[in-house]
Amino acid sequence: SYLVKRPAAGSSVSGGSAISSSSNSSNTSSSSSESLCTQCSCSGHHYKSPQTPSNWKLGRQLGHGAFGKVFLCYDVDTGSELAIKQIPIRGLSLETSREVKILECEINIYKQLTHERIVRYHGAVRTEDCLQIFMEYMTGGSVREQILNYGALTEQLTKKYTRQILEGLIYLHTNRFIHRDIKCANILRDISGNIKLADFGTSRRLIAITNQNQPDSGTIELDLAHI
Repeated sequence: SYLVKRPAAGSSVSGGSAISSSSNSSNTSSSSSESLCTQCSCSGHHYKSPQTPSNWKLGRQLGHGAFGKVFLCYDVDTGSELAIKQIPIRGLSLETSREVKILECEINIYKQLTHERIVRYHGAVRTEDCLQIFMEYMTGGSVREQILNYGALTEQLTKKYTRQILEGLIYLHTNRFIHRDIKCANILRDISGNIKLADFGTSRRLIAITNQNQPDSGTIELDLAHI
């Protein structure tokens, strides 16, 4: 459950030149992981990346799961509401701490992805106790929750969602990204019933991070689509 950067035709991938799904990611040096932050260049789009909130207030809890808790967050400077995912990281090993650093850099890459079918990341902040990930707040929840609460989708709605999913994938593929975990829990809805793709690059590293604290965690159950 992660998203990787594909190299352009004729180029090679080595070190920090692409986001890699390789098991060797934990051996990435600090300089390599930091260089990840310069790799994304969304062709044909010149959007300004959102600023990571620095003046914000914590709201109500939206849910919790294997990776931590998700809260509503109010950005005092912009007046907008975001979702903030808080992942405990105190007492991690050196290897797992590297995963946290790489994940933080990857999230700052995803800030540059701007499309009406892509959930927007607003950055990440690491404190002594936790990694805080800021992302767009999707009021409608996930398509998984929608089906569980209201039953099967109609043919008309299925066609609409399929079209919107493909619009998001075309954007990602055009910019040489691959989303490897398309499922109903990672397809989120806005208040108007339109959908966006979520969970870019976080789940795989979060599993590695949380496994140290929960060695016998077994199957991971998610309570909220934002996790």
